[in-house]
Amino acid sequence: MLKASARYRPKKTEYTGKDPPIVATTTPDPYVGIPEVIALNDRMFDNFIRGKDATMVFFYKKTKENSETAKNSFIKAAQETRREGHAYGAVDCAENRLLCMKQGVYDVTLPAFKLYSGGHAINMYDYNMRAEDMKKFMDLAPPPVPNRVYKSVCTFVGVGRQKK
Repeated sequence: MLKASARYRPKKTEYTGKDPPIVATTTPDPYVGIPEVIALNDRMFDNFIRGKDATMVFFYKKTKENSETAKNSFIKAAQETRREGHAYGAVDCAENRLLCMKQGVYDVTLPAFKLYSGGHAINMYDYNMRAEDMKKFMDLAPPPVPNRVYKSVCTFVGVGRQKK
């Protein structure tokens, strides 16, 4: 048996208050084709959106009719945004079907854009969103609040029930 002094002990690092950079394991999305848009998958999606003040994510399938139009708007917005804490990512729903479903993006809604602030979904937009509007919504995204519990604003409305 090894003595305590002979055991491997990981080096302690002091927390600086900043999250470690995520970009070390990120690559540009191959469909979008510019370095400003990161390819997201199930393993790194949550860490990527949590580490940013505002993130616009493009959910797509290359085979969908309007994906090319949506991609062009997304490229324009991503290339013109130069604000710290803001990022653009893309998810190929053909390869990451479960991630898309987990985020509430289904085949009938593709292509779509979703805005996140501090890891929380703010809103979802359809494919015909203009680049100018994307930039505006990113600028107007509420700042993330640490340790805040977000409540859903959605309510269930019963269909077919009659009032008594």
